Amino acid sequence: MWTAVLVSSLVIGCGKKGPPLPPLISLPAAPAETVASRRGDIVEIQFVAPPVNTDGSRPADLARVDVYGLTGAAASEDDVVDRGSRVGSVIVNPPPDPDEDPDAVRPVDPKAPPKPGIDQGAVGQVTEDLASFPESAPRSYVSVGVNSRGRRGPPSPRTTIPLGPAPPAPAPPQVTYTETTISVLWAPSAAADPASTVAYHVYDAGPTSRRLSDRALASPPYTDDRIEWGAERCYALRTVHTTDGLTMESAASSRTCVRLTDTFPPAPRAVSPPLPP
Repeated sequence: MWTAVLVSSLVIGCGKKGPPLPPLISLPAAPAETVASRRGDIVEIQFVAPPVNTDGSRPADLARVDVYGLTGAAASEDDVVDRGSRVGSVIVNPPPDPDEDPDAVRPVDPKAPPKPGIDQGAVGQVTEDLASFPESAPRSYVSVGVNSRGRRGPPSPRTTIPLGPAPPAPAPPQVTYTETTISVLWAPSAAADPASTVAYHVYDAGPTSRRLSDRALASPPYTDDRIEWGAERCYALRTVHTTDGLTMESAASSRTCVRLTDTFPPAPRAVSPPLPP
């Protein structure tokens, strides 16, 4: 009898419902490819908005990406977030229907209003003016995703730039061209600090400025094969100083423009052999 009562009590106890489990909270993964680039007194911090959560699930629960900066020594990425200040934020657009393939290509509706932010997996950027930072110390940046509940995910690896005066802008480049290539030339200068190295980046100084050189060049020339007769090509230089592994660029030089004109003699035509008599 006692055995039957005990078994009955155990069965009844197993059927009781406990308190509801708290909802699962997804945190966005760390933004990828966070890089800070200083040009003159402006620093650009670029990142890729994470498309996944920390547990690998997709799409990410991601409302925005915040960028934090800290001047001086930083012990860790969390240190930049906790002790630093928020430099800026980029809104991330809501993800598509979770039942759809996240990698599917979706048609663009020309009548749809523009989205306020960037999509998951897209490149975002914030800028900071360094004119009010007189210290000659390093400044570190991290980016961190924030979910729809306002909770932060893990920060990105930190990226660091030097403060202090920017290098002077170089003289405008010289530009020459042949039938096949354009050559951008400059006179290299020596570094004022023996511990520093000096190199140069070449920029397209047209209506939309963009960097042409994949890496900083210690000496000329930079060659451009975008030959198009009648087109105008404009170029500018920025000096690149690297000290203790930290790099900064100068302001841009004045630009040099050339209009490509075909003044070259035509290629000789092949001469047919004489016909036999």
